[in-house]
Amino acid sequence: MEKALSLMLVTLIAFSMLSVSLTQVKAQETILFFDDFESYTIGTRPSPPWEFWFGQDGEIVSSTYVSPTRSLRLLGSWAWSTEAIRRFTSSATIIGYEVYGKVEGFGKPYASLTVACVKWTSPTTSDVVAGVSFWYDGTIIVAGRKPIGTYEPGKWYKIKVLFDRNYNTYDVWVDDVLKASSVPTSYANPYDIEGFAVMSEWAEVSCYFDDVKVFETIVLPSLYTLHVQSNPVTGIPITYKIEGYVAAQQTNFDIIKESPFTVILTAPLSYANYKFSYWVINGVNIVESNSVILRLDNQCKERTVVAIYEKVRRFFGWVFSDAGPKYTSGNTLKDFYDHVDQFKFVSPDWYIVNNSGKIVDRHFDFDVDYARKNGVLVLPKFGNQENPDYTKIFGNDTIANSTADMIADFVSAMNVDGVNIDFESIPNGPWLGVNNHFTTFIKRLVERLHLQSKIVTVAVEVGWGALWAPAIDYKALGEVVDYLIPMVYPYRSPWPFSNLKPVCESPTWWMRDWANRFINTYKVPSEKLIIAIPVYGVDWTKKTPIFWEPTPVTFNQAESITNNRDKGKWDEGTGTWSYDYRDQNGIEHKLWYPISRSVKERIDILSSMGIKYIAIWAVGQEDPSIWNIGTD
Repeated sequence: MEKALSLMLVTLIAFSMLSVSLTQVKAQETILFFDDFESYTIGTRPSPPWEFWFGQDGEIVSSTYVSPTRSLRLLGSWAWSTEAIRRFTSSATIIGYEVYGKVEGFGKPYASLTVACVKWTSPTTSDVVAGVSFWYDGTIIVAGRKPIGTYEPGKWYKIKVLFDRNYNTYDVWVDDVLKASSVPTSYANPYDIEGFAVMSEWAEVSCYFDDVKVFETIVLPSLYTLHVQSNPVTGIPITYKIEGYVAAQQTNFDIIKESPFTVILTAPLSYANYKFSYWVINGVNIVESNSVILRLDNQCKERTVVAIYEKVRRFFGWVFSDAGPKYTSGNTLKDFYDHVDQFKFVSPDWYIVNNSGKIVDRHFDFDVDYARKNGVLVLPKFGNQENPDYTKIFGNDTIANSTADMIADFVSAMNVDGVNIDFESIPNGPWLGVNNHFTTFIKRLVERLHLQSKIVTVAVEVGWGALWAPAIDYKALGEVVDYLIPMVYPYRSPWPFSNLKPVCESPTWWMRDWANRFINTYKVPSEKLIIAIPVYGVDWTKKTPIFWEPTPVTFNQAESITNNRDKGKWDEGTGTWSYDYRDQNGIEHKLWYPISRSVKERIDILSSMGIKYIAIWAVGQEDPSIWNIGTD
């Protein structure tokens, strides 16, 4: 004898214009019954008061439970469910139930676990009303087989339903999260139900139930509630104005009134490492405008508005193997992985093009999939060898195009997002035969890689006017590349004067001047610029009365010299920490190094100029406090 599948009798119908979500009413519960199965003997069926319809395979067990030591196990079979029903009567408009359920595993292709209000119809069938089923494939469904979530076998879930019998609709919570609202049923007489049932259906797997509660509610006087929330971070101060009253409160909070009201909400543009993105009202994204100000005429009994923020990804980072540059911390990769959500780009230092025009692979282990899965664009770095001979790399247009094709072919075969070109010490002056051909090389590379939807970034040196700048056509590069990365370091006089006095590696004003120059003189759009700054310091040693020797140092190394800034001072002119000292041999030193405040000041300046990203040379050298910089 077959029992019809429970939810097949409950079909989805169109919403009535009068239907309301029960999340929009305030109600007081009266418990009709509660059962935690503690009063029954292990190994027996709990009858009475529970009745077993159809299948009879059920018993009290102590092997799994929610509280305190026992639960009810049921096992149905194909075409023959096991249902445990507890009768109740109620004339209340709104009734509800709450129960914990667990499915032992995946079974045959039908429902595994069902909880619902029921009505006996024949020795082989029953009507199911306001039900929730755990399907064989791991989905949770409601009337009309509408999926509302997923579940894992072997895990307890709390299921709660509120059923409005006047409107014949119900709301469903799973683990206290609202999963479905105003779900319609087609049951002809919702006041004609006989009881509440827990079921193991046709999937032929054991199902467990505990802490069953059935209740009725009394609707209390209506209130108008606005839930003000933020996501994915809470605690954001939202200002609200109602009828001239202005206040601010940290999310998440509620505004409750006895009548409809108009409110103006203002969210901060930024909060810590997050930036405002858009508003969501009752699940609908309001993205036409990214205004932080939202006016609501709240006529609803209950409404939820959420300020959506996004994590600010501002950094481009070069990373090395742990045996990278001697002034890295040795933790460059771990440093990147630990702060991956703050990077937009990462460039592993994998390749150089040597003086024979060939690619030299210096590949080290780097988790490309992890970076890309976390939203970071991976751009392997192609650099030059020491004492480069650029006539062999882009000495004329033919050589330049050939080198571009070689790199493009190489990168196209990789699981990466593009490339970072960092060719340094390009000689100035057309007589050296490479000046204009570097632009040819980059144009060809962009043309090739854009066909593969890969991006091209180019790091360029800056320097002292005519002695450096003519070597690179910044304007021409800015017109074709996806991002141009001026490296505003080191700030030193041209050789042979660069060692005559100790200077900061990249003063704030120097960075600002060059950023302005790229925007206003070279006409590079600000959205294409990524300004590269050093996060390492320089410890200058006075070797002779007129000669100073620079030694790069990490932040940690510099802190050990200043005893964590117990010595030295903040230098407003350069935006760095400075310290004059003599070593144990009495030799004079001048130390400059950037701290978190240095990076914050530079970020703020660049942001005011419309420059969104900042590159750091290099990951692993920095003040770790930079990862806590907000955007306020």
